[in-house]
Formats: sequence, C-alpha cells, structure tokens
Amino acid sequence: MTRTTVITVLGPRGKDDASPVASLSSEDLRVKVDGKSVSIESVARSSKPLRVGIVLDIGSSQSKLMWNATRSIIHNFPSYFSENTEFSLVAFDDKVEQKVPLQRGSHALDEFVDTLSPSKSKGSRAGLYAGLAAGISMLGTPQAGDALFLVTSWEDGGKSDEQRDIVQSLSAAGVRLFGISFDSSRLPGSPPQGAFVTEQSFTPIEGVAKISGGLWIRASSSGPALDLLPKESAPVMEDFYTLGLKLAQPLVKTGEMKIELVKGGKIILKPNLRIRDVVLSYPHALYACR
Repeated sequence: MTRTTVITVLGPRGKDDASPVASLSSEDLRVKVDGKSVSIESVARSSKPLRVGIVLDIGSSQSKLMWNATRSIIHNFPSYFSENTEFSLVAFDDKVEQKVPLQRGSHALDEFVDTLSPSKSKGSRAGLYAGLAAGISMLGTPQAGDALFLVTSWEDGGKSDEQRDIVQSLSAAGVRLFGISFDSSRLPGSPPQGAFVTEQSFTPIEGVAKISGGLWIRASSSGPALDLLPKESAPVMEDFYTLGLKLAQPLVKTGEMKIELVKGGKIILKPNLRIRDVVLSYPHALYACR
C-alpha cells in the first residue's frame, strides 16, 4: 500500500532563503513508522500551485501596534508566493467571525483584510482551535503541501481536547501549520535573535505546528525583523518534496513517523553547507488508512 507525506529541507537562517540541497532522492532518506523501516518509492519536488489557509486572530487583546503589524503581514504575505497560489481566510476571536473561500493571486485577499478590525471579544482557546478547524475545512479536498498560516496575539497555555483534535485533523488532511505569534508573555526571556524557533516547544500550539511539519515564529510587533517574517515563511511553505511511501500493510491507527538523512549518502548540498546544517521538517504522524 502506498501513502504520501511531505518534507521540507531547511538550512541555517541567514545563509539562503531557498532549500540548502540541490536535489533529494530516496537514497538520501531513511523513513520509519512506529520504529519499522518503510520503503520510499518516489521523491518529487513540489510543482503544483500551493494552497494556503490564513487564520487570523482579531481578538480585542491586540494593541493598535500589534493590529497594524498583523495587517501588514497579511497584506505582504501573498506577494512572496507564485502567482497561481490560492489563499483562503478565516478570522476569529472567541469564535469564527468570518470566512473567505480560496482566492487566487497575490492581492486576492486585500479587500477582505482592509475591512477587518479588532473585535470587542477576546481571543480564546475555543476560538483559536475553531479557527484552525475552519481553516482546514476551507481548503477542501486534501492536496499535497496544503498549509495553514496562523497570525495570533495569544497562545494556548495548556493541553486540551481541542489541541488533540486539531492535531488529528491536521494529520488526517495532511495540512502543515505555520504560525506567527505576538504573544510576548511566551518569549523565553529575551526575544530569540532568529525568526524561526525550532529547538524547543514553549506552548502547545507551537508543538502542534511542529508535529504537523510546519514551523512557529515568535516576534515582537515592531522592529526590522517584522518585515522579514512573511518573506522567510513563504519559501519554507512553497519549497517541499512529496514522498511516496510503501507500507507493508495498512495502518489501523496513527503511526509515529521519523525521517532522517542517510549518513554518507549522495545528497548534494549548496556551497559552504554541511549535513549538520540541514534540518528536516515533516509531519511526525502518519494517519491511519481510511
């Protein structure tokens, strides 16, 4: 039985926005599901137009500075993708307030974003996870590489049934979660120097992003780094590989997946990079066969 999953190859920040590898083949990777090796039948670089669901926190906890930063990001974000990329939009506070279906083009959502303003209700855990669930639904029939892009001023502070359910929904649909948070209470002391926080999970929603094969970005709502966030996020979403995996038998329950680079393999890196500079981002779960 054949299943597919996606993988993104990341290099160190500041070196290059693009993938650190010139190409990738089945000989370069090792895949295990629940500790058992799985054969890789195919490796293909992304070629189809991407679909991105933007999930936007419009809760009243946002300051004017934070809201201006949020609108700036959403306005600029689509311009860094290929022209045929499709975008949908979900806005939430303590519940889902607005949904915009998939639109194509770098300015497709401008008119909708221009009409948005912070609501009178605070964002909540229920609103956050309802927004993510709506974002998955808006993408429709699953397609390799589908992604959600969450912009929020509030992060969930504890484990919950909603968190477990959204992990299952993301895994089942093959959707990766990327996010930007302006929740300064979650910064571990001084704000990180880099935009991508990948070494340690500080909140459950950040853990959800990593498990799905996405990334979590934490930043202040001002400063020069703010302009770099959409630019750095787009190539990570858009430049991915689809792996065709051959399973010995159908999965009857969700399996834990691990993907590694093969030591001593023939992978070709870009100049001035080493294997230890390369990070693989991929869904950590392979959902049960349906």
